[in-house]
Amino acid sequence: MKGSRGSHDQLGLLLTSIPVLLVGAALAVGLRANHARAIAALVTQAIATLLVVASIIPVLAGDAPIEVTWPWPAPIDQIAFRVDASARSSSPGPCR
Repeated sequence: MKGSRGSHDQLGLLLTSIPVLLVGAALAVGLRANHARAIAALVTQAIATLLVVASIIPVLAGDAPIEVTWPWPAPIDQIAFRVDASARSSSPGPCR
């Protein structure tokens, strides 16, 4: 996995939201009381939202984009993930 050095902390926050949501889903399924299910789902969604917003705000403020490239077998070669707020990157294309 390759990415720009400054975006590793932001990417870590962004990716941390995934297991938070999975824990919330498991709690919502596993808890017996509907009240507890609702609280677990809402709290974990709020935490995941805060993590995503915290990772995206620097990009929206003009910081470097969040970029990650994972190697993948042929014929795909690589999978790219990029969050960028600049107008110049609005056209679709591979990440560099």
